[in-house]
Amino acid sequence: MDYEKKFDETYSLARDYRRAYIRENVEKECQKVKEKVCSFSISDEDYENSILPYWKKYNVQPDKFWFEYYGSRDNRLDPKFIPGYMYYNDLIPYLNNLDFLRATADKCFFDIKFKKAKMPATICKCIGGLYYDSEMNMVSKDEAIRLCLDHDGKFIIKASVYTCSSRNTFSINPKEYDEKKICELFDSVGANFIVQDRVKQHKELAKFNPGTVNTIRVHSLLTADGVYIPSALLRVGSPEQDVVEMGNGGYLVGISDDNRLSETSYRTDVLVHFDEKGVEKHEYILVPTTDRMEGKYDDNYVIPSMDKIREKIKEIHPMIPHLKFVGWDFTVDEEGNPVLFEFNGSSDAQVYQLICCKPIFGDMTDWVLDDYFIHRTMEKNHKQGLIYI
Repeated sequence: MDYEKKFDETYSLARDYRRAYIRENVEKECQKVKEKVCSFSISDEDYENSILPYWKKYNVQPDKFWFEYYGSRDNRLDPKFIPGYMYYNDLIPYLNNLDFLRATADKCFFDIKFKKAKMPATICKCIGGLYYDSEMNMVSKDEAIRLCLDHDGKFIIKASVYTCSSRNTFSINPKEYDEKKICELFDSVGANFIVQDRVKQHKELAKFNPGTVNTIRVHSLLTADGVYIPSALLRVGSPEQDVVEMGNGGYLVGISDDNRLSETSYRTDVLVHFDEKGVEKHEYILVPTTDRMEGKYDDNYVIPSMDKIREKIKEIHPMIPHLKFVGWDFTVDEEGNPVLFEFNGSSDAQVYQLICCKPIFGDMTDWVLDDYFIHRTMEKNHKQGLIYI
């Protein structure tokens, strides 16, 4: 048997199945959200005269649904919005070498990789079941527990690999814990996690919800000419939670190029249900509101140190050159310093185009699409067509 040929055939079938699965589920998810948040309608004439001509040179006819969905916040007709399935199936695997995404995703190594950025102080780490202190010296599990109990103030324990949306992230007050409770918490998180000091955030971010460290997600595109930053939004946690988590009743708000928050904010809720096999499913719901998060900001509000965050991203993105398009999570501390939490090499396109009401690649959309569909300059960076599982 020609095993190599059989492998290629099997891999090809699996790749096609994955692409079809992503397309179906991304569209289904967005259709559900669209029913609740979108009343914007594009006429057939506008679709044929404004949207289709833009995509004609790429031999693509994206469905009108995507442009109604993404443009709904401001009733904006923009042909440069990127359909969700195209973003995940085509553009992200092209822009980012996903083999290196997995290799660089361990949060335990961010403080080593991004030394030019300020990050929360590390208390200890667990990497592959082995424990380390803040200087990467190996310690015992008991010593790691003691480092946590001796810490002055609250700290965060979070899973460092195979996680998203703040799952397996816990805010801990050591005064309420003993050695047994910390040990149980370590065991529940798994074999890969990091323990960090809880950042004291800037008062202008704390005003939205002082109980959570509210974060700013910023997207950046790395090119030979430098780093371009197309979009950003603010993520605010729920008063009932102690960490910012998608779907917990908090808010998402777009940030403009002049660092101001948009008038429309989106409350994030989640519906939990079980499928026919008894598997727990989470359905995220976005509810648009025009009360500026219940009056927590006005037209004159400006995100503190936003320009510093942009400059810091331009400084550190070149440290991960295999990943051309990245979403960064920052906050701002009490002194106004940007503090990096983590990055995401496959950041959500649906949510951010909707919330920000602008194309995910901004003014670089032509450059990205021309390169993917026509020039293919990044093709030799990595083998195309492999499945990232």
